[in-house]
Amino acid sequence: QVLVNASKIGCRHFVTADHIVNGNAQMNLAFTALLFNNYPSLELPVESEVRQEMAELLDDDNAEDSREERVFRNWINSLGLSSDVHSLYEDCKTGEPLLEIMERLVPESVNWKMVKRGTKIQIKAVQNCNYVVDVAQKIGIKVVNLGGADIEKGNKKLILGLVWQLMRYDTIALLEKLGGGNKVAEADVIKWANSKVGSKGKMTSFQDSDLANSKFFLHLCDAITPG
Repeated sequence: QVLVNASKIGCRHFVTADHIVNGNAQMNLAFTALLFNNYPSLELPVESEVRQEMAELLDDDNAEDSREERVFRNWINSLGLSSDVHSLYEDCKTGEPLLEIMERLVPESVNWKMVKRGTKIQIKAVQNCNYVVDVAQKIGIKVVNLGGADIEKGNKKLILGLVWQLMRYDTIALLEKLGGGNKVAEADVIKWANSKVGSKGKMTSFQDSDLANSKFFLHLCDAITPG
C-alpha cells in the first residue's frame, strides 16, 4: 500500500516492499529524501528540476543488476559526466567517474594533473583509485577499510558504500539548497518526516525496525497528499 500511494504522488522510484520490510537504511533514506525533495512545503528553485529528472532514469530493465547498483548508476548518469556509466563496478575501475562525481559535488576538489586519463594500464588505474580515496577523505567521505586497489578490483561492497556516501552527500546538498542554505543532516530529514506524520507514528533512524510494516511511510505519503 505504501508503494501504491507513493506511485500516486510520483515518488515510487527507490524502494521495493522488501527494502522497507528488511529495514534497508540506504533505500529508506533515498525514499524519504525523494518525498522531501518533491513535497518539502518550500518554494522549489528551478535548479531542483535537474535532480527530479533522476527519478525518470530509474526504470532500467536490466534485471541482472542489483537494485542498489542500478539506483546508484542512474544517479551518476543524471549528473552529466563526460561519459555514461554502464557498469558501476567495471567503469569505476579507472577511478575517473568517481573523481568526476566528486568534482561535481565539490568544485576544484580534484587536481586533474594527478589523474591518468583514459589509462588501460593497471598500475596507473590503481594510482587513480588511490587518488579517489584521498579526495573522498578530503571532502568528508568516510573511507575506512577502502583502498585504491579495492576500487580497481571492482569490490562491489566497498564501491557501493563509497557511491552511497556520494549520493547522500549530493542529496543533503540539495536539501540544504531547498532550505535556503541551512545545514541539513539525516536527523533533520527524520525530524521533517516525523513532523509530517505527527501522532500517527515516529521513526528514530532509517534503520528503525518499526519501518518494516510500512505504516510510517503510508502516513507520510498521506500527510503529503491526503487521500
